Amino acid sequence: MPKGIFLIDWDEFEGGVISLKYPEDLEVPPNFVQLLQISHSFNPGIMNIKEDDFNGLSLGNEELQKVTVLILTKFEDAEDFKEILC
Repeated sequence: MPKGIFLIDWDEFEGGVISLKYPEDLEVPPNFVQLLQISHSFNPGIMNIKEDDFNGLSLGNEELQKVTVLILTKFEDAEDFKEILC
């Protein structure tokens, strides 16, 4: 079961900002929002992000300038969630 979900919007002055997250106390690694926003500006579509302490799946929508991020547990396979996120 995923840990949570959040949306990143584009702000002209601040760059990527979290506009919605569930649950509200969901912890997002520092600078991760900007990294995802920049990555999706060059590569719209689906990206799997797996680092030491983070496992997630993100979907960038170029038209809306939004990124949806599904945070998964350490051992979940992002492939299992691609169809749901799209």
